[in-house]
Amino acid sequence: MIMNTIDEKWESFKRDVIPKDASPIQLREMKLAFYGAIFSFLEMLKKNINNPQLSEDASIALIETWENEIQLYFKEYNELPNS
Repeated sequence: MIMNTIDEKWESFKRDVIPKDASPIQLREMKLAFYGAIFSFLEMLKKNINNPQLSEDASIALIETWENEIQLYFKEYNELPNS
């Protein structure tokens, strides 16, 4: 199923990542962090999409750079002890 809303992605994240016994405060804080990250990424995306100095190829390269950065983070995270 394709997720079309941020709330659908949040619900998927909550179901797949957050422990079932998480406290209401932990859930609230996780949701705040989740939405904050989405907002930050959206701001980065809008800033660069609206930049007339970036060609389409440069925009694609920038998005690929972001993707690589995220993949590197998860690779390093998964190599940490107890992860």
